[in-house]
Amino acid sequence: MKSKAIRRRSADDESDDTFWKILTAGALGAMMASPSADQKQKLALFDQYEPYLREFIAYRPQFLAFQKHAAVVSARINSLQKIVPREAILKDAKLRPLITEAYSAFGQGFFRSSIIMSACVIELLLRRKYGRHKLVNLIEQAKTEGLISPRDYHHLQALRLDRNDIVHELGTSISEDEAKLYVNVAIRIVNELVR
Repeated sequence: MKSKAIRRRSADDESDDTFWKILTAGALGAMMASPSADQKQKLALFDQYEPYLREFIAYRPQFLAFQKHAAVVSARINSLQKIVPREAILKDAKLRPLITEAYSAFGQGFFRSSIIMSACVIELLLRRKYGRHKLVNLIEQAKTEGLISPRDYHHLQALRLDRNDIVHELGTSISEDEAKLYVNVAIRIVNELVR
C-alpha cells in the first residue's frame, strides 16, 4: 500500500512540477514578449507617423515621376554656361527676374519662353550700355566694339528677325538646342556686361 501512495504522490509531484514549469515559462514568455519602454516609444512614434507613411506609399509613383523630372530639369540647367557675376545679378532688380525666368523656363522645357526671356535680357543689357536704340542698332554697336563674337552677332540677328515669329507663330516648335543657344548667348553677354 505504501508503494501505491508513494507512486501517487510522485505522480502528483510530477504534475505539480509540470504546472509550475508551464506557469514559469508562460510568465517568462510574457515578460519577454512585452515591449520595453524604448520599444513602446518607437511604436508610439510609428503610430504617429503611420498616416504620413501610408500617404507617401500611395503617392510614390507621382513622387518618383517628380524625382525623374527634377533630374531632367537639373541636367538641362547644368548644361548651360555658368553666370560669373552672380552677386551683381542678385542686386539688380530688373535683370535678376529676367535671367531667373530664362533659366527656369529652359530647365522646365518651356523653350519658347526661355528664348523670349533671353531676348529681354540681351536687349536690357545692350540698352544700358548703348542707350535706348532699336535692337538692330544695339547689335551692330556691340559687334563693332567687339562685345559679341561674329557667331553671336549672327545668332542675335536671327533672334531679332525671328522674335515676332517666336512670339506669334505658336504652331512652330522650338527645339531644346535652339533655346539653349539663345540662353547661352544671353549668358555670355551678361558675363561681359555685368560687373
